[in-house]
Amino acid sequence: MKTLMIMGAGIYQVPLIKTARKMGIHTIAVSIPGNYPGFGVADEVCHISTVDVDAVLAEARRRKIDGIVTAGTDVAVITIGRVNDELGLSGISYEAAQVAVNKYLMKEAYEANGVRTARYRKVFFSENVNDMLEGLNYPLIFKTVDSSGSRGITKVTAPDEIPAAIAAARAATRKDYYIVEEFIVGSEFGAQAFIYNGRLQFVLPHGDYVFQGSTGVPRAAQECRPVILHPSSFPMNSSKMSMTRQSAPPEP
Repeated sequence: MKTLMIMGAGIYQVPLIKTARKMGIHTIAVSIPGNYPGFGVADEVCHISTVDVDAVLAEARRRKIDGIVTAGTDVAVITIGRVNDELGLSGISYEAAQVAVNKYLMKEAYEANGVRTARYRKVFFSENVNDMLEGLNYPLIFKTVDSSGSRGITKVTAPDEIPAAIAAARAATRKDYYIVEEFIVGSEFGAQAFIYNGRLQFVLPHGDYVFQGSTGVPRAAQECRPVILHPSSFPMNSSKMSMTRQSAPPEP
C-alpha cells in the first residue's frame, strides 16, 4: 500500500484525506496538535508543524513515504518541495516552491520569462521608500511578499497614506522587505492547471469576484471563461482538456 503524507488536518485537507483513502492510499496527517477534523479521518496522525522542514523530512524518511501533498494552503509548500527533492518524490521542487510562496521571486520569474506584470520595486523596511518610487505612478499597492489572504496589502492613492501602508506590511511579514507595484484596473481572472509527469492534463480558466476594501480581495473563483487552446501547444491528447462554466452568484 502506498503511503501519502498530507500537510495539515484542517477543513481544506479533509477532502484530500478522504479521497486518498478511497483510492486505497495510507494517509498520514501532519499538523500541530489541535482540534482539527482531519485527525479523525486520516489513518495516522503526526504532530509536527508543517513549517518545520527538518522534522517533517526526518519523519518522511523514517516512514518511507511515497508522496507528500497539501490542499487549500501554501504554508507548507516549501516543506513539501524540500521533502520531494531529498527523497526523489514526484511533485513541486524546493526551488519552485520558494518562488511560489514569495511574491518578489514570483515577479522576477515573470520578467525572466516574458510574462507581463505591473511595474514594481523591492523595498527594505530600513530604506526610504520615497527614494524608490521614481518611475511608478499612483495608485500603488504596498504588498508583503510572504503572506496570503491579502494580509499586509494596501492600496495607496497619495503619499500621506504611505506610513500606514508600511506599518500594515511590517505587521504581516517575516521578511525585512516588501514590494510596491502599480495598481492595475481591469477584470481579474486566472487559470487552474494540472500537470502530471511533466505533461499538462487540463486548464480551467476562471473569473474572480472581488470585495473592494483597502485593496481588491478575491472573494471566489466562480465564473469560468472560454479560451482557445491549440492542441499543438500541449504535449497531450486534447480530448483530456475540459472546461466547465457555472452561473455567477448573486451580488452581495
